[in-house]
Amino acid sequence: MPHQGYLIRTQPNNYLQAAKHAEFIAALGVKRCFMMSIQAPFSQPTQERATEVLKQKGSEMVGTLIYDKDKTTYRSEVDQALKTQPDLIYLNGYAPDVTILLRDLYRAGYTGTRFSQSYAVTSKVLESLPSEVTEGVITVQPSADVSS
Repeated sequence: MPHQGYLIRTQPNNYLQAAKHAEFIAALGVKRCFMMSIQAPFSQPTQERATEVLKQKGSEMVGTLIYDKDKTTYRSEVDQALKTQPDLIYLNGYAPDVTILLRDLYRAGYTGTRFSQSYAVTSKVLESLPSEVTEGVITVQPSADVSS
């Protein structure tokens, strides 16, 4: 084997990903963003960096929260987010909890933009929910610099 059993995988860190996500969100014309994050080590730093970059780009993080991944409903968290009247809700979690969040946002009547990582909105998630629940969800995935 030419790699002698070693494989190196790199991925942009949370600081860079949060900045790029915030730049993209601002470029969409979003003025008011709310971030709902799973309880994890990356959540707080991601929220802080996205808030900072959104402000630099003329947008605003109108609120953030961190939720417990093991709940069967996030209706109280959804209500908290909707009180801020966001243009976009950033769902910063994993497939099981994002599935519930998407359903609860739909049931609450939210018609704004939803944004999440591609590993959280998988084909399995899309198949498990009605199309009206997932229609228009924006997903992103980190990738290498195309010029590298």
